[in-house]
Amino acid sequence: LVEGIKLIEEALSAGFYCEALLHTNEVNLNEEDFIDSIRKKVLRIEEIRHDDLGRLTDTKTPQQVVAVFYDD
Repeated sequence: LVEGIKLIEEALSAGFYCEALLHTNEVNLNEEDFIDSIRKKVLRIEEIRHDDLGRLTDTKTPQQVVAVFYDD
């Protein structure tokens, strides 16, 4: 599980496969270019509620986007 746009971009650049990207509405509105740029590299992109994203992360203030990666 990778949290944050910068770390997600780094994982994609390193050749890891992204199974799912989960983001809140805030990311969708503020980072449309990011979402569009990785759409072909991610199997599934879903918008989720802020509360649900908070349950997935260990941080007190989640960065509004997380991704599930695996190494082939």
